[in-house]
Amino acid sequence: MVGDRDLLAQHRRASRFQAGALVALIPLVSAGLGAFQLYRDDEKREFDAITFYLQNQRLFDPCTDPALTNLNLRMINDRYPRVYARIVEHVEDRSAQCDAMPIVAAAPAPLTTVARAPAKGEAAATKAELPRTAPLPTAALAEPEPFAPPPAVEPTIDAGVYFRNRYGRLANLPAARNRRVTEGRYRILIEIGEEQDRALAGTLATGLRGLGHLTPGIERTPIRVESTQLRYYLESQKADAERLAAELERMAAQGGAAVNVTPTYIGRDYPGLPPGVMELWLQ
Repeated sequence: MVGDRDLLAQHRRASRFQAGALVALIPLVSAGLGAFQLYRDDEKREFDAITFYLQNQRLFDPCTDPALTNLNLRMINDRYPRVYARIVEHVEDRSAQCDAMPIVAAAPAPLTTVARAPAKGEAAATKAELPRTAPLPTAALAEPEPFAPPPAVEPTIDAGVYFRNRYGRLANLPAARNRRVTEGRYRILIEIGEEQDRALAGTLATGLRGLGHLTPGIERTPIRVESTQLRYYLESQKADAERLAAELERMAAQGGAAVNVTPTYIGRDYPGLPPGVMELWLQ
């Protein structure tokens, strides 16, 4: 009898413990569900922010309105720092391309024919009125005069002004608090001054991507630099820039070109430039 009472007491204690454990778990489960919901809500808001950016890129165009661009970027940086860390890379690439030269392909020349107007008192002859053996009027047999568009004239741009504008736009973009830059990996902007350099630039871009770097594109600029330069923004990038310059020289040599790449630090003259970016300027 005593044993039964002990078993019953133990059962009651175990039941109370289980009930207490359930009561303690309810707030934890609720907190976990609430945190998950907040995470989902944050993801939804960030997705909406990216969608807004993609649908309204004219509001984030530093080439058109830098002040409006910075205002909108700061709004996104304050509310969605993780989203901004991705958006700002697109804006930086666009900012570096503001003064790139458009590539205009020559259009086929249209054919035009100059017809002679009838002289005073002379009736306009139609083809039906002419005898079959009569030759056509001389004007109708004249060779058409092709129309050739005037040659494009490249604007003369002062290099100092060009670089102040370029790096001023980049340096004035708001910084991202949560922006993470992978050590030793860069977004490398490739700039050429002549179309004949595009093939070499493409070879180097392929090699850079093979090393894990990003190459957003190859831009033709309205100026030429005196020597091929690998421009880096931060003093802490010096060792990386020197190693990367040697790699670029090796890549060019494998492609049959002799290129001397000079690492060039520009952050002293243009403070505030974004991290994780370098520029390759081909001579």
